[in-house]
Amino acid sequence: MSEVKITPFSFGESDEDIAQVQADTLPGATEPKKEEEDKSQKTEKEEVKPEKGGLSFFDPGEEETDDEEDASDSLGLFGDKPKKEEKVEDKKISTEEVEYSAIKDFLIENGIWQDWEGSESTVLNAETFQKLWEAQAENKAKHYVTEEVSQFGETASQLMEYLKAGGDVNQFLDNHNQQLDVASIDVTSEDGQEKAISTFYESIGKSKEWIKKQINRLKDDGEDTFKEEAEDCIAKLKEELDSQRQELIKEQQQAQKERQLQVEAFNKNLRTAIHSDPDAAEREKKELDKFLFDYKYQDDGGTKYSEYYKKFIEIQQDPKKYHKLVRFVKDFENFEDKKKTEKEVKAKTFKFLRTSQETVSNFDEKTPVKEKTEKTKNNPQPFRFFN
Repeated sequence: MSEVKITPFSFGESDEDIAQVQADTLPGATEPKKEEEDKSQKTEKEEVKPEKGGLSFFDPGEEETDDEEDASDSLGLFGDKPKKEEKVEDKKISTEEVEYSAIKDFLIENGIWQDWEGSESTVLNAETFQKLWEAQAENKAKHYVTEEVSQFGETASQLMEYLKAGGDVNQFLDNHNQQLDVASIDVTSEDGQEKAISTFYESIGKSKEWIKKQINRLKDDGEDTFKEEAEDCIAKLKEELDSQRQELIKEQQQAQKERQLQVEAFNKNLRTAIHSDPDAAEREKKELDKFLFDYKYQDDGGTKYSEYYKKFIEIQQDPKKYHKLVRFVKDFENFEDKKKTEKEVKAKTFKFLRTSQETVSNFDEKTPVKEKTEKTKNNPQPFRFFN
């Protein structure tokens, strides 16, 4: 056997000395093209032998087996043969395959969700899990706001409670400023003591002359008596202002409940009017109900609203559309009259056409056959093609 001599590979100084190797001639560099099997299903493949005295490369586009690739690079000049990547298809998980209970337990155990009574026996599916998720998010947001507000003291919490019920911030601040004024009175000094006593008696309707006499009598009784009376007046003022604030919040919450009841009653009556409309079809009633009461939108503040409100806001923002709305409202009383008139005109037109058709039909039936025949003879016959 003759020896094969391999000369070491080196880079020359000129382009002629550099081996010009295309990427597609390297085994594994490009994806080989698959050759179609012939009808005879031949299994024999031609063996390519390296030329004597040098390396040989496969022709581009020629499919090689793993044995042939290993033989062509037996010296490992081209490094490790790249591994073929396996394609992993992403499996889509259906809602039936999701373990909602396991997700619920994980969220509760990690403190993301708040536990509730009967959580272990709660049966969850895609719909109930979505509602539970929204309820937990809302509860967490409320809890976070409560914690943040509580850092500013009881006054901040009361203010948020009052505003949440739709209260006027100016009324609350009026009460708050009075509390600040009372808290700023220094009952350790004689002037402060006198101010505390006069402020309290003014608040219960005493005249200035009566207050002045009362202060003089208390001073005559001694400093200790005067100071005790001042401290007692300050305490009564604070108690009264606190009571007024609680009453203010309570009244506002009661007003909110009454407004809510009024809204619910109005919506109920409106729905009754929609579904009892004799001139509307059932499909139209359902669509109108959904247009008004399907609260599928939500603003940044968490308030949900329907397509009707969305449409109304769009009209308000467009002067041309709002102009049409103003014209409609201005002539609202005649809107139903116009609809009735239009309906009556359609009914009369239909009745007229029907009566005319019946009249023609009756006239045609009463015409004698002989008269019909004569009329037919006098009329020119239509042109016909004969075979």
